Amino acid sequence: MFVLQIPDDLQDAIQPEGVTGWDVALAIALVVVAVPISRGVERLARKTTRRVPGLSADTVHIAGRGARYLVMFVVGSLALSLIGVEVGWAVAVAAVGLVIVVLIMRPMVENAAAGLLLQSRPSFALGDEVKIAGHTGTVLEISARTTVLKTRAGQRIHIPNTDVLGDTIVVYTAFDRRRATVDIGVDPSADLDAVTRVLVEAVAGVDNVLADPAPEVMARSFGNGFINLTVRFWHGPDTHSDTRVTDGAVRAIQDAVNKAGIDMPPPQLLVMTPPTPPVSGESAENEDTEP
Repeated sequence: MFVLQIPDDLQDAIQPEGVTGWDVALAIALVVVAVPISRGVERLARKTTRRVPGLSADTVHIAGRGARYLVMFVVGSLALSLIGVEVGWAVAVAAVGLVIVVLIMRPMVENAAAGLLLQSRPSFALGDEVKIAGHTGTVLEISARTTVLKTRAGQRIHIPNTDVLGDTIVVYTAFDRRRATVDIGVDPSADLDAVTRVLVEAVAGVDNVLADPAPEVMARSFGNGFINLTVRFWHGPDTHSDTRVTDGAVRAIQDAVNKAGIDMPPPQLLVMTPPTPPVSGESAENEDTEP
């Protein structure tokens, strides 16, 4: 059983007694051979990780380098043991160094792990339009550290992968269509069936409004002096289509309503005022006149 022991004196870690020239030569040979072997393992690791769908080039690079350094560490520890250096001491030093590196590079390590999760089990794919951490854009890249978006305004945004995993993700292009709505108020005396036909025909003629499912009009409630109607229609999944189609629908509805003579009364604001309290003199006078 291997027991890790850290010596009290650093010099005690080196025990050259019994070490022969052949041991030294073998240790040197191991170090020399470790270089091409580690490079071969690195290439093999990269070739293997490239077969995993969705992994970025950064992730493949990190996997290859990690495999290479692992081989060099194992062979180096074996070479040190041949020349009388306690492997336990070397492992302890390596462990301490690894802890220090992890603490210093913790954000990078966390983002790399999050990036690996995103690539292995993606909630979205390259080219999807998403909303993450308040930013909306098209996914350009999922690297080992960040998820890169391109916004409609031409901005390039890098969002840390840890933020991506911890935030709600809205994927606009997950399906081939999305629904939009426009609210409108009409006079309570209007013929709702006739109004519905006018609104449906107006919206159906807007560019990029889908015929299936067909536009529909739903009466929702009574407002202050009008009836609330909601016009529903479907369009392409991206946010640009949503903006352009909604704009066209509002303009078409306004034009159709005006031509059909449909009254759209403005909302009425009801102001409720409390009754004015009587003046003390008036109150006393009223009490005196009571029978």
